[in-house]
Amino acid sequence: MTTRQERDTPGDLGAGVSRAADVEPRTVSRQICVTDALRCYHFCEPGRFAVGIVLAQVGFVMKLAMAKKQTTVPKVGDELEAQLVRLSRQNSVLRKEIARLQIYRAMAYRDPLTGLWNRRYFEERLKEEFSRSQRAGAGRKFSVLMIDINHFKEINDQHGHQAGDVLLRWVGEFLTTHLRTHDVPCRTGGDEFAVLLPDLSAEDCGRIMERLRDQLAIANRERAVPVSLSLGTASWPEIATIVAGAN
Repeated sequence: MTTRQERDTPGDLGAGVSRAADVEPRTVSRQICVTDALRCYHFCEPGRFAVGIVLAQVGFVMKLAMAKKQTTVPKVGDELEAQLVRLSRQNSVLRKEIARLQIYRAMAYRDPLTGLWNRRYFEERLKEEFSRSQRAGAGRKFSVLMIDINHFKEINDQHGHQAGDVLLRWVGEFLTTHLRTHDVPCRTGGDEFAVLLPDLSAEDCGRIMERLRDQLAIANRERAVPVSLSLGTASWPEIATIVAGAN
């Protein structure tokens, strides 16, 4: 920007300015401001025109900056809404993935015939119970109930393997019905079952086996082929004393 300054007397300002005898002539400055696209004439006393020019230019720049900010920066509410939408989609994907993994886990730890937990699951849970009991000491107790179906091979030979499968499913349902909800019945082999009994001592297991025998006798009254089961238990911390003595 280039400027030039001219000095005039009041008489040069035009007919609208009166020349009084008692008024001293004042020198007035006319500042000509030339920009690339704009020519401005400011008539004021010397030294004052610069302030007006600077303020005008600053205001113009601030307006431009505010307009640019409004057009380029999104609102905070819009950003939050977009983030919520993204999180919702990610959560949906994770829920589907968890459901799929649960299906795979069920396939890995469930016996497909009886629907009970399988041998792999039983061994993992048994290790966990041993570890907890060792840390807790003699105050913690748990037991394991082992079950065999008597004469299962004869039933398969006489009535066919389909009848044997039906019998295995029946035993699984029988155990689930007559055990506690937090007991862990598992099928560990062909005709072998194991039940993890948390918080039960050897004395408690005696009552559990007696109740199962009574319920089995009642159920056999309505069966064409009676079912016979062999039951046995092992309990902690009694088993810990046996293991220590063997070592």
